[in-house]
Amino acid sequence: MFEDVIWFQERFLIMHQKVSLRCWLSGIVLLAAVFAQIEASGQPGDFFFPTDAGVINVKDFGAVGDGVTDDTAAINAVLGAYNASTAQGNLRPWTIYFPEGEYLVSDTLAATAPGFDHPLNGVRMVGQNRDDTVIRLSNNADGFGNANDPKFIVRTGNIGGQDNSGYSNYVQNLTINTGQGNPGAGGVHYDVANIGAIQDVRIVSGAANGRGSYGLGVFGTSGQGYVKRVEIEGFDRGVHVEGSVNNIVFEDIGLTDQRDTAIYNEAKVLSFHGLTTRGNAPILKTDRSLATTYLLDVDAQGAGGAAFDMRVPSYVYLRDANISGYDTGVDIGQGGAGFDIPTGSVDEWWSHGGTVGEADRSLRLEVRDTPEFYPHANTNWVNVTDFGANPDDGTNDAPAVQQALNFAAQQGGDTVVYFPYGTYTLNDDVVVRDGVRMVDFMHSEIDSDNGRARFFVRQSEGEIANIENVRNNMRIVHGSDGTVVIRNVSSDNSSNSELRTSATATGDLFIENVGPHAEISINSDIDAWLRAINREKSPFTNDGGTVWFYGDNIETMTRINGSTRVQPILTMNGGVTEYIAGTLDPLTAIHTLDDGPLFLTIDATLSAIAAGEVREGAGGGDAYWPYIAQYIVNGEEFNLFDEDVLRFVETPSEWPQRWVLPLYSVGEIPEPTTLAVLAAAGPLLLSRRGGARTPHR
Repeated sequence: MFEDVIWFQERFLIMHQKVSLRCWLSGIVLLAAVFAQIEASGQPGDFFFPTDAGVINVKDFGAVGDGVTDDTAAINAVLGAYNASTAQGNLRPWTIYFPEGEYLVSDTLAATAPGFDHPLNGVRMVGQNRDDTVIRLSNNADGFGNANDPKFIVRTGNIGGQDNSGYSNYVQNLTINTGQGNPGAGGVHYDVANIGAIQDVRIVSGAANGRGSYGLGVFGTSGQGYVKRVEIEGFDRGVHVEGSVNNIVFEDIGLTDQRDTAIYNEAKVLSFHGLTTRGNAPILKTDRSLATTYLLDVDAQGAGGAAFDMRVPSYVYLRDANISGYDTGVDIGQGGAGFDIPTGSVDEWWSHGGTVGEADRSLRLEVRDTPEFYPHANTNWVNVTDFGANPDDGTNDAPAVQQALNFAAQQGGDTVVYFPYGTYTLNDDVVVRDGVRMVDFMHSEIDSDNGRARFFVRQSEGEIANIENVRNNMRIVHGSDGTVVIRNVSSDNSSNSELRTSATATGDLFIENVGPHAEISINSDIDAWLRAINREKSPFTNDGGTVWFYGDNIETMTRINGSTRVQPILTMNGGVTEYIAGTLDPLTAIHTLDDGPLFLTIDATLSAIAAGEVREGAGGGDAYWPYIAQYIVNGEEFNLFDEDVLRFVETPSEWPQRWVLPLYSVGEIPEPTTLAVLAAAGPLLLSRRGGARTPHR
């Protein structure tokens, strides 16, 4: 019924707008295709923006980019002027654009605004082309000479000095080079929280001997964040992560010629999908038992020594790994890791615990890359304000936005509808049709009086629509036979980012880097791939689809109204969900069995690996998840409780602890079996176990 209504709305709008659209065909809208820094042709990986998109060009503020002029002051002035202190909310980053060139700097680039004594969040630094947009540190720069005192070239910021308030920080599409004579130089100090990404970035130690501190450093309580298609060459450590709470999600990472280790994980949950390492250093170094590391699709080539340097029994998961050139799997050091790590070709292996449920391996669904679209010199740009949308005035922009989308659909080719930076009000549904390749909100905010307006994507088989870069107070609905990509969507504590499919959708769905409070609902038999999702306190439902879900984050489920009811990973009605590397932290909240399970599977299939923190609860006692999973098949219930998962505890301090669900698998077998833990854990591990359970009711 809903689709019929949408169809009649579309036909009416097209007839009503024919006259005005003819006028626009030869008029001002075609001028929107004029680019900032336009060239004869765009290359894959280029970022181009229209001149009226609200993008801040560093060259317009005095940066030169000639490799000779010191651009530090000019760039920092731009970063200081355009960040969360001047944006419309912390989850609304300004886009700071670096056209092609070499930007010579002599100090850290950070968004420190007047009146603040620390770098601020809400900054998106994006280059025109990764290889041809270079930020290079001057040789022998002051303050970058001590390898034991790292100083970074780029520093993203936070609120009040809290690492976990580095909201909406992005670094994209550029190269960072440490120059010569800077052994203490690091590439990016990345404060990130809730949502943010480093994407298509190359970080290079320019010194002949590869010296430098850390290519990418993450500290304290930062997370969740997404790091995608990043190459790091040289440095003592390629990726250096400190702290225990929260997680960082990595995908398609290349680490080459590190001196100490490719990856250092002190105590966080880190997940890598698509990891390539080359050089003499170990793949991974850990020295605290809280460190939890997932490594999938790994190609690691060493030159002797140990593949892993692990001084305590922290949790490691390997899948589809090829590890060669090392003398041993693990250097156990003084404390002794308590296990060996296989090398060669590794199908699936984990360091502690056994399987829980009905299978001894994960589902291993097909993994597809998220489709990318890069605007180029022949892209058709359509500006919603040219059709009457007025940002920041609170009036309903839906009719104007629909006109812009209709016009764009008639253009065909690579057409992008864009929202110049601001706040737009949509109180009515709008529809994206065939011919619209991308809707780029430019990190604008969408608001509505009722919060229920739908941004409905309805395209034909073979079409692809990218919906990107928005702070969202509406529902984005996939109702397509074509492919829909939803990327970089944020929300706040007052409302969820609601992303869902209609019952008639048949096309593939890709969702990447969304949150906080991302509520996702798959309501049809489609294939979906989810990456770096920050649900925080919101549910996920797979009702009949097939979903690969990589990198999830939730916090305590306690809401403003005091309810602690858990919003689960729900798979039902024949759905199939493969859930990998979720980080599920209760913080200090005391949850009970009555709050419900983290995973709920009803006549469906699920495999899950997950972890989280356990802390001392408010008022004393454990703050943890007492009810891990419930499986219902043919009306019969099987339950998994806290005592059936693994606990890692450090001494002398008891808090925090790490809990790990090594592999939980249910469904796709003739009859359900009793849930049981099938293997023992390693040393220094407190694992409370149980056998068959009376269903919790």
